[in-house]
Amino acid sequence: MNRPKVSLGVPVYNGQRYLEFALRSLLEQTYTDFELIICDNASTDRTADICKDFAARDARVRYYRNERNIGANPNFNRVLELATGEYFKWAAYDDICLPTYLERCVAALDADPAASLVHPRTAIIDDDGDRLDTNPAALSRRNMTLRDIQDPPRKLGSNCNVSRFASIVLKTKWCFEIFGLFRTEQLRQTGGMGDFYGTDKVLLATTALQGKFVEIDEELFLRRHHAAQSSQIKTAKQRAAWSGATSSSFMASQRKCLAGYRNAIRIAHLSFAQRFACYAVLLRYVLQIRKWPAMMGLPRRTDATAQPSLPPSKPEAVVSESH
Repeated sequence: MNRPKVSLGVPVYNGQRYLEFALRSLLEQTYTDFELIICDNASTDRTADICKDFAARDARVRYYRNERNIGANPNFNRVLELATGEYFKWAAYDDICLPTYLERCVAALDADPAASLVHPRTAIIDDDGDRLDTNPAALSRRNMTLRDIQDPPRKLGSNCNVSRFASIVLKTKWCFEIFGLFRTEQLRQTGGMGDFYGTDKVLLATTALQGKFVEIDEELFLRRHHAAQSSQIKTAKQRAAWSGATSSSFMASQRKCLAGYRNAIRIAHLSFAQRFACYAVLLRYVLQIRKWPAMMGLPRRTDATAQPSLPPSKPEAVVSESH
């Protein structure tokens, strides 16, 4: 069997509601030299049947099932371990990639050896797949701002590795870039997802020190915003259970997060001045006291009469698997 250029990894748990839409969007890409690896984390709904049906109809689909739920982070690592392609992309069970996503991203990564990751602009969709109106007035009616659904402009395409690192550590919340296109071996060198909630941000910071991020100036990634995704988890204990972390303590999670950032600086090829500047970024991060309540999962103060940002999804047994 010829080695594909691209490996697409889909970790999933109880994803029956959106999974078919996500898989179809990947298999309908204009760029076709890829394998699609699905790792089912012992789902209890129709996920297995959906995956087996797609695998039976398309030889590019490889389906695996864990005997027990190992947690989201180990399952994300599992699909990376199984990848054989030169390039790799994680794909969530609830998101949509428009048809030219891979074509544009592969071309960009091929063209720029200094790039460590390529991703397109992101549009936000709701439960029904409709794009959210990002007009400030429309968001206000949902009791939302742009920061509630996307990150501000950052310097991820800068040639300065310290600027890229600072952009991830200090200005990134949503981490949409985690679903971009990586160089497989370079991604594996980061160690993949760690044993704590928030590991995707640490991984992006590590990748940012490896090379610049290239953004395709076109909305080709549709990120679904709904009540059953991991960003809606409120307590440290629930976050640990979802991610598969060995400790549910908030402080333990934060220690691992800081250790991950320090390790990213340690393994990067940096001058003394660059290394010092990265540690200064970490100090600024620790001193962001106003963010401590959110980091601890405490509810933010809101108007008691405000409407929820999105209508609630149908109840599920646990949060489904999507960073």
